[in-house]
Amino acid sequence: MIKKYIYLLFLLVGTLLSCSEPQENEEKKKGSRTDSLKKELQEAETVKNTYYDDLASIMAGTPPATDTFSTLIQSKAWQSYSQNIQKTWQNKSSKFDILKEWALQELAEPNKIDGGCFYPFAGADILHTALFFPDFKSYYLIGLEPVGSLPPLLQMSEEELNEYFASLEKSMYHILNLSFFRTLSMKVDLTGKRAEELNGTIHLLLVFLKQLDYKIIDIQPMAFDVSGKFVPVDTLSKQAVRIVFSPHENPESAKELYYFSADLSDAHFDEQNHLYQWLQKQPISTTFIKSASYLMHKNYFSHIRSFILNKSRFVLQDDSGIPLRFFNDGNWHIQLYGNYTRPIALFKDWYQKDLYDLYRHEDIKPLPFGIGYKYRKGESTLMLMKKKK
Repeated sequence: MIKKYIYLLFLLVGTLLSCSEPQENEEKKKGSRTDSLKKELQEAETVKNTYYDDLASIMAGTPPATDTFSTLIQSKAWQSYSQNIQKTWQNKSSKFDILKEWALQELAEPNKIDGGCFYPFAGADILHTALFFPDFKSYYLIGLEPVGSLPPLLQMSEEELNEYFASLEKSMYHILNLSFFRTLSMKVDLTGKRAEELNGTIHLLLVFLKQLDYKIIDIQPMAFDVSGKFVPVDTLSKQAVRIVFSPHENPESAKELYYFSADLSDAHFDEQNHLYQWLQKQPISTTFIKSASYLMHKNYFSHIRSFILNKSRFVLQDDSGIPLRFFNDGNWHIQLYGNYTRPIALFKDWYQKDLYDLYRHEDIKPLPFGIGYKYRKGESTLMLMKKKK
């Protein structure tokens, strides 16, 4: 009986204490996204699971940290690939340094915001996203290409390895040399048609993250269930993937990359769509748009266009993104970089006379690199839109 009274006494005290807690403690209970990522990082380190990072290293042509792939790195297929891809990256490193230096000066303000970076029509281009916005914790990329599956490198023959690495190298050509992916090429390069194992964006996402000197902590297949909840699933699928990674020089600063395979036309992306609803809840502060086929110039991409305008505090884009007229409502400050004459011949119908005129009357800042469809230095267009408070 005494034990019962003691129990009731403790229960009463506990209840009174919990009721007296200030309401703001609820925010502490929820925890921040950063705290959650740190905890996840610590748990992954405790498990000592380095397989994902080792696999990504092999795919990027760099020696892994452990001996999991010790036999594979002795193969002629990998050694040849490693030599070729490292030479390619070394040749491009000076341009990447210019991009990073430019971002330090011109994108300092959006990089200071503890939000997320949204990149529609991205394909697997985490490369430019991370170069321009290295301080973000979360990146949201969307493309039509499937996620794909991880390559079973340890089970592949020398011939299969040769085919896989040759195809992987070829799939990077346009993004490294022209700064964008060609849609038609991706339909071949990233769907298993060139090499069966090269079947989605996961391959290039991991390569780019490793080449940018990130450590891969975890790879989580994701999908929306029938109720619309975004949940982990057992195997990589077409729909989505979440990659947790961290800088080698700051291993406690975990980041996350979400890639979705999705159609963003109005018929598939609206307020009833699970992806739309989930993205609305994310802390997106900046949108990056490049080489987007001028899709948001068309009426049937109005939903994604409105989503970006409503959600973003900053928009960094070339002329293939949202037409200038949608930023001329008095709510945006516009900073122009580089040059604008007209689109390439393939997209000649999307010429913007108002943008042409603005480039001849406004204060234009130089752009020390080439990017987008007009990828040669001195020909490229870039705009930073900042929403007025």
